[in-house]
Amino acid sequence: PVDDAGLRRKEARNLREQRLQKWFGMSKRTLTPEMEKELKAIKLRANFDPKRFYKAQDSYELPKYFTVATEVGGGMAPAGVSPSTQEVRWNSGRSFVDTILKDAKSQEFTWKKHREAGQRGQAAARSGHGQSKPNKK
Repeated sequence: PVDDAGLRRKEARNLREQRLQKWFGMSKRTLTPEMEKELKAIKLRANFDPKRFYKAQDSYELPKYFTVATEVGGGMAPAGVSPSTQEVRWNSGRSFVDTILKDAKSQEFTWKKHREAGQRGQAAARSGHGQSKPNKK
């Protein structure tokens, strides 16, 4: 070919874009505002339940390559029960954010933390620290 270097650069760029073909053909997704909220909620999921431990995130930016699945039922069906009889939980929402918003335990914990933060702010505001003393005559 006439321009070998340009052709190699173009092929390398295409390979970088298609790099995740090794992971079941996961393609790059466009982030809609709803999907961005879902991904942020997944990153913050450790703040919804104090008793559950999640490994630390490896990056602060949202992923470009991901897939979205829908829970249909079955999965962890007990022994002797047909997976098709298992239904999706009644309180599960359409998305992860909906599920968290419907969960009473996570709501209770987040409101508790919200009140604690508000009380800390009130204590700092009412302590008088940093205010000048009135002049005595």
